[in-house]
Amino acid sequence: SKKCNSHSHLSLPLIIGLGQNPVLDHLTIVTDEHVIESSVINTSGQLLHQATEKKFDIPALASGVYFVKIQTSSNVSLLKFLKK
Repeated sequence: SKKCNSHSHLSLPLIIGLGQNPVLDHLTIVTDEHVIESSVINTSGQLLHQATEKKFDIPALASGVYFVKIQTSSNVSLLKFLKK
């Protein structure tokens, strides 16, 4: 049997997703968490856009694969998306 120590705690996984993937002109982050910052990064690791909203415009991005790094008060997630 497993022992539980007093320092362990149960943490439920956060549900963070994108409203639409592939993305056209608007990137929408779907989460109940407060978004502190989101960053759009290309496959070379270059920062292309930063926002504090859950929905923002990205029409200037060329078609291709990108990542969005989402920082909430309790988590950091990295999601891959396709820009059409």
